Order: sequence, then C-alpha cells, then structure tokens
Amino acid sequence: MKSSFYTFIIILFIGVACWLSIYSLQPFNISNLNEKPENFSTLRAYEHVKAISKKPHYIGSDNHALVRNYLIQELEKLGLIVQTQKGFSLSKMSTLTIPENIVAKIEGTNPSDDALLLLSHYDSAVHSSYGASDAASGVATILETLRAYKQKGKKPENDIIILFSDAEEVGLNGAKLFAEKHPWAKNVQLVLNFEARGSAGPSNMIIETNYGNKNLITNFSEAKTEFPVASSLMYDIYKLLPNDTDSTVFREVLDIPSFFFAFIDDHYNYHTANDTPENLDKKSLAHQGSYLEATLNYFSNTDLKNLKSQKNNVYFNFPFIGIVSYPYSLSPYLILIAIVLLILGLIFGIKAHKISAKAILSGFFAFSLSLLMSFMIGYIGWEIIEQIYPEYSLYLQGFTPNGHYYILGFVLLSISAYFYIYHKFFRYLQIKNALVAPLFYWLLINILLLVYLPGGTFFVLPLLLTVIIWYAHLYYRRFSLFLISMIMLPVIFINVPYIKSFPIGLGLAATYISCIFSILTIGLLMSIILPLKNKKSVSVITLISSIVFFLVAHFNSNFSKENPKPNSLVYYVDYDNKEAYWKTYDQILDDWSKPYFDNTNQGVKNKQIPFESKYNTTFKHTAKAKYHEIPLANTHHKSKNNQHSIQVQPLEGAHRISFFNLNNSPIDSLKINNKKLSYLNDYKNNKNRLLTYYVVDRQPIEVNIFSKKTPDIQVVTSSYTLFKSNKLDVKPRSDNFIPKPFILNDAIIQKRTIHF
Repeated sequence: MKSSFYTFIIILFIGVACWLSIYSLQPFNISNLNEKPENFSTLRAYEHVKAISKKPHYIGSDNHALVRNYLIQELEKLGLIVQTQKGFSLSKMSTLTIPENIVAKIEGTNPSDDALLLLSHYDSAVHSSYGASDAASGVATILETLRAYKQKGKKPENDIIILFSDAEEVGLNGAKLFAEKHPWAKNVQLVLNFEARGSAGPSNMIIETNYGNKNLITNFSEAKTEFPVASSLMYDIYKLLPNDTDSTVFREVLDIPSFFFAFIDDHYNYHTANDTPENLDKKSLAHQGSYLEATLNYFSNTDLKNLKSQKNNVYFNFPFIGIVSYPYSLSPYLILIAIVLLILGLIFGIKAHKISAKAILSGFFAFSLSLLMSFMIGYIGWEIIEQIYPEYSLYLQGFTPNGHYYILGFVLLSISAYFYIYHKFFRYLQIKNALVAPLFYWLLINILLLVYLPGGTFFVLPLLLTVIIWYAHLYYRRFSLFLISMIMLPVIFINVPYIKSFPIGLGLAATYISCIFSILTIGLLMSIILPLKNKKSVSVITLISSIVFFLVAHFNSNFSKENPKPNSLVYYVDYDNKEAYWKTYDQILDDWSKPYFDNTNQGVKNKQIPFESKYNTTFKHTAKAKYHEIPLANTHHKSKNNQHSIQVQPLEGAHRISFFNLNNSPIDSLKINNKKLSYLNDYKNNKNRLLTYYVVDRQPIEVNIFSKKTPDIQVVTSSYTLFKSNKLDVKPRSDNFIPKPFILNDAIIQKRTIHF
C-alpha cells in the first residue's frame, strides 16, 4: 500500500470514528408536529418552550404568575387535578422567599403508594433570562411526555407525581418546601429531574444518591434509553463541585435518589437574555424527551424500594450499545492485570531482543515532549488569547460563543506538534518501543484515578486493548491492519468525547486538558498512527487547519446582535449619607455605559457594597450620580435586652432585600418570621451576609437577632427597575448588548445602616 494512500485511509478512519463518537451521543433527527399522538414530539414540546419563555419569569415577577397559570391549564388539559403549594421557605444558602409549586399526580394501581417524581423548575434566573433552556425545556419535556403517555392509555403501577418547582434559581426553595411540607413527599422513592446549564449539546445523566450507584445504574441500563450519556467519572467530578440542583434537596432532606438530566453546551447562553427558544437546540430537547419516555415507562412499573445500594459501579456509555458497567471492586484487578502484562512484556521483549531499553527511553522522551508541548500550547495559548481579547473576561460562564473553534484550534495545534516531533527527531522509532511510554502514562493515570476518582477507572479498558496490540507487535511481524483498526475503535469511542466536553464543562481555561488528552489518546493509537510515512505532511495540514480555526474564532470574536456583549449598570443609593452613585462590574466600558462614567467622576472612590455575587464579581467603576429618593421598603427596628428586631415592609418594585452584619458582631441566634435560622454558621462565607429575601407579593418579613453585643446591620434593598424609573432616565441597550448574568444588574440598589 502506498504511504500517501495509507495515510489518507488512516486519517479518514480516525476522523469518521471521532465524528461518530460525538454525534452518536444524541438524536440525529427531531420529531415534528405530525408525530403520532402516542409518541413524544420534539416540536410539540417546543411549543411549550415558546409559551413559557416569552419573557423573563423570575420569582416575584408579573410574568412568573402568567407562566404558572399556563402550566396549570396545560396539566388540567391532560385530565389531572392540579394543586399549588405556597409558603415561606428558607434555603441552606440563607435565601428566603415564597415559592409556589405546581403539583399533580397520576394514581398508580399498586396500593404500596410508592411514587415516582417527575421534576423540573419553572422559574427563570433573575433577572433577565428568558429561561428557555433553564428550565422551560425540562417542563416542556414532562408535559409532552405525559401527553403521549396518557394517549397510550397506560396505567402505572406506581404513583407518578409531577412537580414544577419554584424558586430553584434563588436557592432551591420550592423543592425544599415540597420535601419538608407536602404530604406526598414521603411516598417518593425516585426523582427524575430535568435541567439545563447551557442551550445545546447532549444531555448528561447524573446520579444523586447518599449510597452507592450500583442498583440505580443497573435499573437505568434496563430502562434502555436510546441515547444514554453518562459516566461514573462525571458522577465523581459532580460530587466534588458545588453545583446543587433540586435533586440535591431530595437527597439531603428525604434521602431520595435522583437521576437528573442536563445539557451543558453553548454555556455562554446560560442565565442570560440569550436563553431564548430560538437559541435552544431542538436536538437537546429531543434528547430530554428520549430519556423521559424510556425512564417513565420503566420506573412507573418497577419496584422502587430496591434502588439503594452500598456498592458502586464503574460505568460509561458506548455508541450503539448503551451503558457498560461493572463493579468498582473489579478496577484494581484490571489495573493489576495491566501492570503485570506491561512488566512481563518488557522482561520478555528485552530478553528476546524484540525491544531495547535505549529505544524505549527514546520513546519516553518523544512522548513526554509531546505531552509537555500540548500542555504549553493549551495553557499558555489560552493565556495569550485572553491578553489579545480582554473582552472574553466578560463571559462569566468561562465559555465564549466562538469557544468550539478554540478547542479545535488548540487540539489540532497540539496534534501538529506531536507529528512534527516524531517526524523530526524520532523518524525511525518502532511501534513496539514507542508504545511503552503511552502505556506507562495511562497506567499511572488509572492508578491516580483509582485513588482519587475511581469512577474514571474505565480508562483501563482502552489501556488493556492497547497492551494486546503491543503484544501483537512484539511477537507477530504481519497482522491485519483492519483488525487492529477495529480493536482501536473502542479507544476512540470512549476517549474522544472527553476532548470536547472538558472545556465545555470546566470552561475554556481548561482547554489544556483537551490538548493533553488528545495526545494521550493518540498515544494509544500509535499502532496505526506511527507507521504513517507522511508525518510532516500531516503536521503541516493540522497546523494549517489549526490556523484556520483560530482565524474563524477571530472573525467571530466581535460582539454583535447574535453574540451581544454582556454589560452592567446599577444606581446605588447611600441613604446614610444621602449620596448616589453609578456603578458597573465591567472593567471595559462601552458606548452604552461610558456616558455614566465620564472624566468628571474619575476621582470617585470605587467603594464596594457588601453583597454577594456569583464568582465574587465586584464593581470596577464608580461615578457620582444625582441623588433621588426612590422608596423601595419601609424599615423599622427596635432593641430590647439582647434581642434586636428589624421589620421590613417591601414597597412596589422591591425585588430583593439582603441583611449584613456590618461589624461582624458575634450572633448567638437568628430568627426569620419566628423561624430559627439553622445555617447561621455559614454566613461568614457570604461576606457576612445573614439573609437574602426575594420578595413575593410584597410580603413583609421580620428579622430577630439575638446577640450580647449590639450589632450594626446593613439592609440592602434592590429593584430590577433601572429602566422603568422616570427619575433616572436610563436609555435601553442596543441589540449588541445584553445584561451581564450572575450579578445584581439593571438595578436600583439602596443601602441603609441600622444602629440599634
């Protein structure tokens, strides 16, 4: 076979396999409005998404009530008796609000009263998100799946409870209210929760449990979902992250396990004004539907009392097969087998003069150099990109709209460096010697995973496959290239999706992980890659491809109507000193915000307000503003002995009220509306924040502080009415801008200090 043709075939084979490994993760097609009534229709679900996410509908907003009424009507159309559950709820994050959950039930035929809970939240993120993906997509998935389920005329054995929870975005308050106070909660044995952390991509299944995952993953496999995307590595990583969902509440409060399903790609739309129906990938919505169709049919007729287990399984998804799983306890033995095989191969290979120590060391140097270069390309390269494009820091999600091009650009550049290194310095390195280094590195990785992230030890399977290929190179001169390529397919199917998913899940700053992982994967594929005679040509082609993707990323780096710039502005009123200021979180001012921060205000001190923002975002510019009285709340306080009381009556327009212990006085206990706050010890981690109240129906609250030392309490009242105030006359943004998410934005903020 001519070298150029061999190169073409191998590159084509690897390229197609890589494409298949990623694009087989979710449905290729979406079902239309003409889909059979008994089947889930993506476009029918999409109609619900459009109806729910016409406008932002955060808790306390007028649109929030409109969405609630729509959902009640849609459930009633399905013949369900719908109830709402409303009441004060205080979260472990010290957020207080009045969620109004939407609850319904399909009665089961089994008198045991075991219940399956279908869950998604219907509030959008404050204050500007339309909430199409997060989580109108989840609500719509449940509505459409229930419609198809009822159309089939099925009667479940277990009760099916439907919960559209409220106030998830401000502190999981609705789920907490249901778990603690609703009489149906005690019967729930399993939760199926539908979420989103982006607006596209395959939906990942994550388990929430206080126990082992063995029975849960076994039952999930038996449900035979069509496109399962799940791995015990992601399960282990999720447990280390602080990203709680409503599922977390059911696990912590009632010890109920959950499967929750969430897609996370196009993360830059998350919690923004761009989380609209138009930006929701319908394939992601179809993926959610495929999950719920299968799991609802299975778990509605399965004994739900046997889902808890003390044992864990390693598991991962494999194209066209589904979920592959085996006990955690098997991982050490598989790793031990890999160690023994590697040692035996080295001993017998060197003794039989099949391999040489010198050539192996040369292979170690080549592969180590490739790994080092990939790390430097990904890590330093992204640092350079951030210097060239400082506006990328405005994406607090850590992922830009052109981020996928950067992933491809850096990965291809790393691959180019790999091929150049092996062409220039190690042209005559034989496969049997060169494979030792990647086998060693993968063995080391699996040992580290076994200690720290045992759910990731399924990577020992690609390692064992490559060890088998290595033995073939040691003891056979001629063997089928086709056979080796087929054996290598699982390596690609298992590994390649992670090259894409690491930066998507962790942010573009983690692109270096993708670069390293791509070289590690190529190391396992050396048996078909190293024989390429045209390494220099491959290096040049991948280099040119990398440059092309960087150029595409550059030409898509500007802000536009499709990719608007997130910016911020607030009007801050200091009632103590009768002063007012304009403030922004943006380091880089733009045409919209710059007029509020002109040269006459350059000397104003940028004093921070002690309230919380995600990612610890702080104000970057402050400018003096004209002082206006804009009443948002009436505040009264009194003090007797060691009890200090504050009563706050929100006025029209007030959305959020935070209380801070200004001088960090020792506090013995705290009561909110006569309910003791049990999470008092956590407040020091929130810049001395005692409580944040998200206002609903202008309901008043009373805060009672028990302290031997008289505290000074700062009350910060906020309203998302910056554009509605006639006194301020703030001009609307153009289509090239959107409100920056995760912060208190487009707000009037008023600070008042209470000295008892």
